[in-house]
Amino acid sequence: MKKSYFLIQLTALISFLICLFNAGNIDGAYSLVIVYPLVYGVFSFIICAMLSNNQAGSRLTVAIYLAIQWLRNVLMPATASLSGYLSSASGVADADSANLATYLCLFELVVTSVLCCFLLKYSKKKKEIEVEEYTLSGNPMVYTVYVLFAGVLYILFGRTLFTFFSLSLTGSRAAGVDRNMVLHALIGYGLTFLVILLIYYCYRGYKNTGENKYFWFALAIAIIRIGIISSESENRISILYSMGAFALLLPRLFPKKKKTILRSTIAMAGAMILVMTVYKSFHAFLYDSYLEALSRQSGRFGLFDISSTVNTYFYGVQTVARNLFVSKSVGLSFKTYVADFINNTFGLNRLIKLDTPLTIAQYNEYIYNGRSSSGYLYSAIAYGYEYYSVVLAPLATIINILIVAFIENRLNRIKSIDVFQIICIVFIRFAYTMFACFPMSWNYVSRSLVLGFLIIGGASVFRRVRLPEIKKKKIEKESNESNL
Repeated sequence: MKKSYFLIQLTALISFLICLFNAGNIDGAYSLVIVYPLVYGVFSFIICAMLSNNQAGSRLTVAIYLAIQWLRNVLMPATASLSGYLSSASGVADADSANLATYLCLFELVVTSVLCCFLLKYSKKKKEIEVEEYTLSGNPMVYTVYVLFAGVLYILFGRTLFTFFSLSLTGSRAAGVDRNMVLHALIGYGLTFLVILLIYYCYRGYKNTGENKYFWFALAIAIIRIGIISSESENRISILYSMGAFALLLPRLFPKKKKTILRSTIAMAGAMILVMTVYKSFHAFLYDSYLEALSRQSGRFGLFDISSTVNTYFYGVQTVARNLFVSKSVGLSFKTYVADFINNTFGLNRLIKLDTPLTIAQYNEYIYNGRSSSGYLYSAIAYGYEYYSVVLAPLATIINILIVAFIENRLNRIKSIDVFQIICIVFIRFAYTMFACFPMSWNYVSRSLVLGFLIIGGASVFRRVRLPEIKKKKIEKESNESNL
């Protein structure tokens, strides 16, 4: 870990020097970006020193925070200054919005870094419950029935919803698919609980016999799941959701295999991200194969594209500038803020009907001239600025980070594999989107929580009904044996 901390400081310093010597490639409206690596380096030095304390709470949350902020405040400024990615504010925003975005991002960096220091210092690490054997909260037979039901749905209606390891190169696939969110969720959870069941039985086999084949089966299941791409989310970051969940779950079940688990899941996720990068950035759907796309387009992918990717997926300063510029033109209201929460809460949006257009919908419709209500991302700092005022703008990001830290501290208390997996999915989603506006994350998370715990709750009812009967038979058996 000390080597990683040293690399963080070294790269921050190098990035600052690169920005300083290439300041001419940065538009005046974005000039404050030059000091981002320096400010990040100062705070990361303090945070890394505090991370060395194994008893500190929220360490995983803060580590993910550091990684994302490194991309936003070290990698992007360096590549942008070398490639000229920030050489102009026009086309994305006006100069005022771009300049305001640079101050807000710096403000966010300082405030959230201080928050991370407080989390590490004052939130105590929750002591892990000593679990003799991990179980399932729900009845395995009920899960099996649901998996079969989801399998039938997949065969009848959902064959285009998932692909393995690569996306189709046909024009229809590239153009997109008709996405029925409910159908996708039902089938997706069938896949999730199939994986939970298989890993559970592998864990039981390994626990009872100690044979390594059960571990390798479980790891193979995880790797295959990472390789399954959902049509609902074809972006590269979605791969990290599955990888992160398995990287947290499997070491608990197979603690002696932690290094093998981490290396394997990271390697598979890396391969998947490479494939999807070729598909998206190298326009593989225009060619007959991925190799052809890679050979023809590889020379066109450079520092400018790296800057664009980081800016897009991790809410860089240019994304914030666009958020501010468009929001100023759209005109958002408190009614929109309320609708953002209600309409993005799975289930509640069916009970309470609000016709108010959502922030993200208005934002995208403006960009696409009404042709689409989704596509471009909206940052937490811009959301906080629009709804909480300039002084409280970082509050939106603070709320996200506190939620992630809260979930992390609860993970150590979970003893059921099925519950742990669902909470892991929620944790990873919130962690990777801690710099996104809350409604974007909450839409997926609320759906995951409601559907996940409806299935677990339903399966738990059947398990509880059977337990008294089993206990009664056990008592009768013990009574008969004592009489003999």
